[in-house]
Amino acid sequence: PHAGEIPTHHIAFRVDPATFDVAVKRLQQMGIEYGNDPEETGNLKQSDFLGGYGRVFFLDPDGHLFEIVA
Repeated sequence: PHAGEIPTHHIAFRVDPATFDVAVKRLQQMGIEYGNDPEETGNLKQSDFLGGYGRVFFLDPDGHLFEIVA
C-alpha cells in the first residue's frame, strides 16, 4: 500500500440473537446496505448460510467488511 493507505480488512462479531436483531434494525435505520453474502452485501438478506440464527455483512466507508453473526 501507499503511504497513508490502509488495507481493507474483514472484521466479524458473534452476538446473541437479540443483539443481532438490534444491529440489523440499526443498519436499516442508518440506510446502510447489508446482506448475507460477502460478495453481495446489498441483498438485504439475513439468513445464515451456515445454519445459524442470522448473518449479515456490510461495508464501512473505508471499504472494511464487517460481519455480524448470531
